[in-house]
Amino acid sequence: MLELWVVRHGQTDWNLDRRIQGWTDVPLNNAGRIQAKKLGKHLEGIPFTALYTSDLLRARTTAAILQQHTGAPVTVDKRLREKYFGALEGKVRATPHPTTPAISAAKARCSRLVNDSKYRAALTHPLSARASSGDPEAESDHALQERICAFLGDVRAHFTSGRILVVTHGGLIRALLDLVGYPDRDALENTSVTRLRHKTDFWQPVAVNCADHLQLLTTQTDNEALGYAQP
Repeated sequence: MLELWVVRHGQTDWNLDRRIQGWTDVPLNNAGRIQAKKLGKHLEGIPFTALYTSDLLRARTTAAILQQHTGAPVTVDKRLREKYFGALEGKVRATPHPTTPAISAAKARCSRLVNDSKYRAALTHPLSARASSGDPEAESDHALQERICAFLGDVRAHFTSGRILVVTHGGLIRALLDLVGYPDRDALENTSVTRLRHKTDFWQPVAVNCADHLQLLTTQTDNEALGYAQP
């Protein structure tokens, strides 16, 4: 059995400001590093064959922290970086995006999927040709999905079983879920885990947006950095 455990990177200041990040190389903030450490402790003892990460700093830093806890060898893969939004990068999103720690604490949970039959192979799912950002220089959904499919193809060529840890970005994970036929979902938490299992000719979503580890509060300093209210 081959599984992908796909992780969204830890929080950045641009997440808090609701700014579009894209390929802009924004670092993790202190809360993001704590989130990654909590996830790392949560994953301790689970064997991973490999750890792939986007080349952008917020993902690489998250992956480096997870590697300390899992010991999995790290490979940087540019195909896992966020969608490129062109001139829109750095601009504030028009609608609120639930990435603040308080909302993460309230909504952290794991949506489990039970109906296998409706999911389709990522490599045969129809691709969208539109560039949803509206910027002609932005990356199209089609181009984003093509590089996701190329990455999935390489994973299948190199591995037939085991757990593969992948650290990437919210937009890419949403596109990946579109490809496997799961478009309906809540906003993805920073450091949430989405699990996909390969079954003969398609990828089956097993669990989406798992973020229970964020509720594992260990110290008052951690709580304050993550923005949790103190009694």
